[in-house]
Amino acid sequence: MFSEDLQRIIDEKVNRLESVPDAFASRMVAIQKAKFNDVIALLDELEYSNGSIILNQPNLLRIEAITEQVKELLTAGEYETVVGELLQEFDQQAAITFKYFDEAFNDFEIPTIANQILQQKKREAVIDLLNSTDQYLTNPMRQALSNAVITGASRNDLLDVFDLLIRGDADTVGRLERATRQVVSDTFALSDAA
Repeated sequence: MFSEDLQRIIDEKVNRLESVPDAFASRMVAIQKAKFNDVIALLDELEYSNGSIILNQPNLLRIEAITEQVKELLTAGEYETVVGELLQEFDQQAAITFKYFDEAFNDFEIPTIANQILQQKKREAVIDLLNSTDQYLTNPMRQALSNAVITGASRNDLLDVFDLLIRGDADTVGRLERATRQVVSDTFALSDAA
């Protein structure tokens, strides 16, 4: 059986495997909501006629620019701060793990490779977050814009699509949250295991 100190350390590690990703996801939800009006304002860069998007070359050319601006709005500033804080949580989790081994084993020394593994896992987390954000956020937004321009969708229809993509609804989470929730949960747990 574990001593009380060891059990407390184990409980803290296990709790953090859930609480850290949940806290990150909550911050993503807040970012989605806070940036929604800024994202919607970008849709005014499209040309409309009688409330519908005009199918023309300028609008087709604006698709990529708007997509990149939306990505920048959602993944810069506070998002970068939250990712930085997440990386500090990786360090904190490693410190708790080292504390466990120090408590459980006499004369425990942290292997040099352990810190290198931690740094590698942090780099992988950032890369995975960027890739996932492209897959679940940027690419669907680009496709929604393209479809809206090509079909001459109404501005209201496009707003509804972007509302679902950005903020989600009762059945669907917003794309920024979706893009990051599983990645953070998986990479945090894998880093801890490594």
